[in-house]
Amino acid sequence: MTTTTATRVAMVIPPYAHVLAPIADLRGAPTHDAELVDQLHYKEIARVLGSRERWLYVQAQDHYFGWIHDDLVEAMPGSQGGRLVGRTLAPIRRAPDTAAEPVGHLPAGTPLASQQVPAAGGGWVWVNVRLGSEREGALTGYVSLEDAAEIADLPHRSPTAADLVATARSFLGTPYLWGGVIPSRHTVFSVLSLRPGRADCP
Repeated sequence: MTTTTATRVAMVIPPYAHVLAPIADLRGAPTHDAELVDQLHYKEIARVLGSRERWLYVQAQDHYFGWIHDDLVEAMPGSQGGRLVGRTLAPIRRAPDTAAEPVGHLPAGTPLASQQVPAAGGGWVWVNVRLGSEREGALTGYVSLEDAAEIADLPHRSPTAADLVATARSFLGTPYLWGGVIPSRHTVFSVLSLRPGRADCP
């Protein structure tokens, strides 16, 4: 199979729920008597991944998933500005030139600056990276804006099943780089598929 790192990744920006109750129960199902999964505190923020009637399916900051009643939160739109890496792997280059040597890669969903001083110019954004070697140490690398996605241009809504499948398909053919502490490679793949949508895998 031919490997690729240049595939555009399907991404959405989910809305957020700001907790307004002193303590808000996170339930295993959209009913008040369902299993208590977690409790969220005042001003905590959760990602809204779905809804059913007056219940929101959310991911809390401690990565728990569950249902919270909409009386307890205020739903807010996701981030409107900024940039994310929009390809499976975006090369970090030594100079703002597509012919320059790549020194590493940033995975899909990595935040990129939208404004910089000084500006890299010419369709590039600079990143300060550490390569972990005594020879290189810290350096300034460059990522092409061709590999970026403007957050304002992405769909702002909760992800659908079709979104997750489209994101997963984007990673087909990408070189396998690492395993995980969980036993199934398929589970690792699912986590990577959800990451660009800013959600972890339940």
